[in-house]
Amino acid sequence: MKEKFFGYIPYGEDDFKELWDNADIVLDANILLNLYRYSEKTQKEIIKDIEKLKERLWIPYNTADEYFNNRLNVIY
Repeated sequence: MKEKFFGYIPYGEDDFKELWDNADIVLDANILLNLYRYSEKTQKEIIKDIEKLKERLWIPYNTADEYFNNRLNVIY
């Protein structure tokens, strides 16, 4: 049963470490758009973290499309 419903079983500390060390990170448009809404300090912290993960980041086409379609509205 655990194999069928593994999503309901909490990860152990080793499992979390493995995920954070190796998993691909997929951003959505809100992550990118919210950068305009945060304070400058928070923006810099998030960008620094994104830079650390840049080799593992993936931005889907639809995410980029949504970002560019909404960017100016968020800035205003």
